[in-house]
Amino acid sequence: MVTVSAEVDGQVKTLATKEFRVKNVPDPSIKVGLTKGPTMKAAEFKVQQGLRADLEDFVFDGVRYAVVGYRMGIESRNRPYAEGDATSEMWPANPELQGAIRGIKPGDQVYFDNIKVKGPDGRVRSMPNVNFKIN
Repeated sequence: MVTVSAEVDGQVKTLATKEFRVKNVPDPSIKVGLTKGPTMKAAEFKVQQGLRADLEDFVFDGVRYAVVGYRMGIESRNRPYAEGDATSEMWPANPELQGAIRGIKPGDQVYFDNIKVKGPDGRVRSMPNVNFKIN
């Protein structure tokens, strides 16, 4: 409820009361670069630095989500499976995983799960898993 009051002749008077409906900000789309998947070129993937949480077709400017954590795994035909946890939008600092990112090739699979984003309201939300097949 929103109430408008004014001081008139030394007394506060209520001029109007109106009920407003409020909706939550929708969940963001999880992306690597500008891509939601399910495929991405190896060269494009290698130049990225982390995950993004973008609101698509949202009417209000300046509303942002921050990626606050996720688990990343890379399955390659030529190397052992590599995985690590991130505590921000940036790729995990795990040296094994960093090497797997640099060596990513067509046919590799990249998995993101346990994705957490923080919205403008300060709440942390869990997001669905995202997978990329590298081509």
